[in-house]
Formats: sequence, C-alpha cells, structure tokens
Amino acid sequence: MRRLARAAAAAAIAALLLSSCDVLFKGRFASDVAQTTARIDLSSSISASAASSFTLSIIAAGNLEFVLLVSGLNFDSSLPHLLVFSPQLKPEQSWSIDDLAAVPPLGIPFTGGTPLFHLADGKVVIGNLQTSPSATGLTPDAKLPSVVLGGWTIEGPQPTFLTWSSLREDIGAKMLFYFEYPGDWSAQTARSHLVSSGTTQYDLVGVFTNPTDSNNNTALMAFSEMNTSQGAIHFILVPKNADFINQFPGPPIMENTQYTDTQFVKTGLESDALWITTDSIIGYDAHARALVRFSPPPSDPSVETRLEVSGHPENGLVAFSFAGGYYCTWDPATRTLTRYEKWW
Repeated sequence: MRRLARAAAAAAIAALLLSSCDVLFKGRFASDVAQTTARIDLSSSISASAASSFTLSIIAAGNLEFVLLVSGLNFDSSLPHLLVFSPQLKPEQSWSIDDLAAVPPLGIPFTGGTPLFHLADGKVVIGNLQTSPSATGLTPDAKLPSVVLGGWTIEGPQPTFLTWSSLREDIGAKMLFYFEYPGDWSAQTARSHLVSSGTTQYDLVGVFTNPTDSNNNTALMAFSEMNTSQGAIHFILVPKNADFINQFPGPPIMENTQYTDTQFVKTGLESDALWITTDSIIGYDAHARALVRFSPPPSDPSVETRLEVSGHPENGLVAFSFAGGYYCTWDPATRTLTRYEKWW
C-alpha cells in the first residue's frame, strides 16, 4: 500500500479545498448554480494518457462514505490505479497494480471494476478486491478469485445477500445476461432473462437498488428504446427474488403484468447519465442542458427539479452521494476532481 505523500497532500488540500462557494468549475461538465466546495488537482498522481481510464464513484459503507477513482487499464503498474478520498476530497489512500499484487492470494491481478458495499459482511468490494472500511479509508483484505464486479451491479436482501453484476443485454437486445454470486463469494453463476418478445428493442441503461425501499427488496431498472425516435426511458421496479432474477424463460421483463403498476416512462433524458440518491433519480436533459431530479412511485415521477449545467455529464465522470447531499465530477482533461453541493 502506498499513501499519497503527506506533504504533497497537505499542500494540495490547503491550496485546493475551496472556502468560497462562489467559485465555478468550468471543465468538461460544470454547474453554473451549484456550490463548489472542494477541488483537487491530480495531475501529479495520474498521467494524462491514463486519466480517461479512471471511473469516478461514491460508495456508502454504513455511516461512512468514500469517493473513489478506479482504473483497470494495464498501464504503468507502479502508478496509482485506485485512489480513495474522503467526502471532503481529502486524499486517504492510493494503490498501484504493484501494491495490490501483494494482496493475497498472490498471482491474481487487480481487475478494477464496480465498487459495492457488501451488506453480508460489511466489506467494500471493488472489482475483485475485498476491503475493510474505516474512518481512515479502505484496507485491502484479499482478492476474490471467482469474482469480477463490473458494469451495473446490485446486491439482494438478507438472508442470502445474492449479488448480481455485469448486467447487460444481448442477442438483438432481447436477453438480459448477468453473473450471480452468493453471499460468501464462493461461486460465479451465469444467469439470463428475457427482456421483451415484441418488436421494440431495449438497451439496459441503469440498474439500482430502489432508493425508496429501505428494506432492499426491489431493484429499479431503466431501459431505453433503441429503434424508436421517442427517446424514452422506461423505469421499472422489480423484486429482488426468484420472480425476476432467477426465472427463465418466464414472462419478459417489459411485458410482465406484475410490474405494470411500477412502470413509468420519462422522455428527453440521455441514456448515459443516470444516478440515484436516497429519495430520487437524477438524469440529464441534453436539449435543456439541465440535470433533472424526480422520484419513483409511490411519488409522482412527473414532478421535477432542474439545474442548468454546461457540458454533458456521464456515468463514470459524475457521481452522486447516496445520502450525503453532494456530488463530484472527474475531468480527465484537467485531471481535476471537484465536489459540488446538491441544489435541491
């Protein structure tokens, strides 16, 4: 493990944590209204050629929260591939591929990938790296030989704590494919489910735990229409049980009458920009150049709060805190990480 140099980190924090809320970030994506409260220049840690390979995420682990930059790209193994920050963007930890190669079992490389707070044991798993969260960051425990978390990933409720990862559609956008892991990560099982039997093709653009379900029993899935001019995204609340996840062929997801009351459609939103918070969904309206906030049923999803922005926010470059009331942006061009306060 390598920590960022204390002197450099202290200097960066002193120079870049912003005391004024009126400073605006004019990078790849910026808000002209939201308050900027922290910014850090990572050009001394991340090379220009590798910057675009990093994905930004904010992971909540119980009452702790971490801002992560993760890359699985095979560049210089001595350079950082995993960087951990506090919610205030204080640098906590930095690991290279060489550092993580020493995490047991030896011989298994760090894959990068999606971070997940694993409810079964309170660990944070990043791709195939299992870590223990604490007030000072994430401590690597082990690499999981049969696990590679990537893409859309969600965890099911107790007592099984199944995890479903790499959810994606294929075969003419008719089938949903994914991997299932038990709570102890002991196996990887390939699963599939029929999305639609009709003529409309759907692209999976989001899978989240339902933000209004405190019991973790339902998932919020988002599908965009591929072969229409509507620009419509269908949101569906589905149970995290055998009715959906393990049932095949079963009724197609888009035609399952059990989900009729939970489906709603939003138009005008980009398919590469969706996030959730504790009580809402955040999307991006490119025509209006605005972030759009709304809530799923039982709330009225037609009720919106909007924020005009410059630039196009994308998944992986923008991340919202689930409960902390802020969001962050990663600009690969300037290698700058910025924190904004929520606008609603």
